[in-house]
Amino acid sequence: MTFVLFLVLFGPAYGGTIILRPAILAELFGRRSIGSVQGVSMGFISLTGVVAPVFAGWIYDVSQSYRLAFVVLAGVTSLALPSLFALTRARARL
Repeated sequence: MTFVLFLVLFGPAYGGTIILRPAILAELFGRRSIGSVQGVSMGFISLTGVVAPVFAGWIYDVSQSYRLAFVVLAGVTSLALPSLFALTRARARL
């Protein structure tokens, strides 16, 4: 039952970010900048996608628990929150 609940909640949430990311970036930064912004953001996403699992595995090997890894990764993720609140829409260019 837990797995079904996970699929129902995670699937649309993760899939939604894949579909909505370009539209949100275009809205925030303008269509002219979407390629640059997407490239920079995907660079960070790719880097963390490689580093975070290795880090979590190392923490598990050392402590036999993922708790510290999740706390550290949640803390690093929360550092981005102030920048999200500072974003405004791009001005329309005619």
